[in-house]
Amino acid sequence: MKGFWKSAMKENLIDHFDLATVFCLTDKTMTEVQKTPFILSGNPKDYVQCAEKTEKLKSIFEEAYRQQS
Repeated sequence: MKGFWKSAMKENLIDHFDLATVFCLTDKTMTEVQKTPFILSGNPKDYVQCAEKTEKLKSIFEEAYRQQS
């Protein structure tokens, strides 16, 4: 993916790559994570499904690959 890190695709990836995503990617047993992992919340609205986070990253990388190919 030549030129990827000099493109708008980089910004899109960075916008979606947060600590919650890192947790989901590194702990395969997690199914959901708080949107802001260091702020304790019991509100179900503050949680996101790990599958959603990983699928979003996957789609960003696939789009980047298509544009660079």
